[in-house]
Amino acid sequence: MPILINDYTWRQTEENIVVRVPLQNTSPSKVDLFTSDIYIKVHFPPFLFEVCLFERISEENSKCMLVNGEAVFELSKLEKKEWPVLHKDLSKKEMIKIKEEAIQCAHQKAELEIKEKKETKHKRHQDGVKLQIEQETILRERIDGLKNEEHSNALEEVMEWKETETSDDKVLLSTLGKALLEHNKKASSLKCVTENENSNQKKEKKKVPSWLAAAAKPVKRPPPRKGGTIKTEFTYRAFPTPTRESQLSAEEEWLKKQAEARKLTGFVAEDLRPEEKDPEWLLNRGKSFHDVGNYLGAISAFSYGIKNWDKIPELHVARAESNAAVGNWRNVLRDTSNGLDLCRPHVAANADMRFKCHYYRGLALIELGRSQSAVADLEEALELRPYDEKLHHLLERAENETPQDPQQDKIDEKNVF
Repeated sequence: MPILINDYTWRQTEENIVVRVPLQNTSPSKVDLFTSDIYIKVHFPPFLFEVCLFERISEENSKCMLVNGEAVFELSKLEKKEWPVLHKDLSKKEMIKIKEEAIQCAHQKAELEIKEKKETKHKRHQDGVKLQIEQETILRERIDGLKNEEHSNALEEVMEWKETETSDDKVLLSTLGKALLEHNKKASSLKCVTENENSNQKKEKKKVPSWLAAAAKPVKRPPPRKGGTIKTEFTYRAFPTPTRESQLSAEEEWLKKQAEARKLTGFVAEDLRPEEKDPEWLLNRGKSFHDVGNYLGAISAFSYGIKNWDKIPELHVARAESNAAVGNWRNVLRDTSNGLDLCRPHVAANADMRFKCHYYRGLALIELGRSQSAVADLEEALELRPYDEKLHHLLERAENETPQDPQQDKIDEKNVF
């Protein structure tokens, strides 16, 4: 329920009214003001000031300010006269009706202003586009004029050059024509004299040029070549990835099955984002798979990490745990051995990883029937955790199992490692 403000002050002249509303030490940013031609309001929770004015005012010439902890309304009257009171004495329904009308008028006015701003902006945009088109048209006409001028100048130069060449050719042809006529006259007179001299002589055979006589002689062609055999040897080329057409469909089916199997485990390396190809992320991802029982997914995550970062012992130890969970004991031996090699020198920081490596390697040796070989690893693990009851039971099991034939032990050891 708002608290109405009654300690406001107001004064008037025939043209203006000034209303001062105290803000009760409220920040100006939390004050909501609303004005119209018949209704004014100041709201800052929980206080409220609102009045329906005695007569309408000029909203365009009025203004409202927040000054010195007060909301000051400077209202301009439409008619120059003094008001007996600031606001009308209205019922609650009449007050609500006037308030709704004022709010609706304010909304309509705001929408009209937004529409006018949009139209003004659109008109400015159109004028700008029109001006740009005109400038581009002027520039294009200027460029076309320069091109036409250059083209005309080039044509004039070509025509002048042709006229010059034609006049020079005419002079040359007239000179050559005169010289040719004189030469023909001399030749005709010489021909008449020669015919008269040879009229009584016998006709001699024409001599054949030497090059024509040589060409007329038959050419001796070389004999056909003798038959023979050319031996060739081709260098063997081994392709690194040959395509075996006979098994292509079977290989594609196998690759498809392998991809589906990797997707079923919940881990596909090709689907990883670049930021997920981090050894720490892969280690945590594999551990989360292991905790929920998805051991194949965990093995895939650890294997991808080892493929790219094979010097991180945590990945080998974690994969050994997952392989132990599914019974891949030979893989457990491989991972624990690699983990122990990487946990050097022996310090307190890698004691937990060394314990797991000795423990799981001893367990794998027991499961593979190499109990006597497992004793050494279990004793090493016992030195790291002497109070582990589970480890004590496993050591007793290894010591109590019957040893195998020594020759068979050597064969098994080669197969295991």
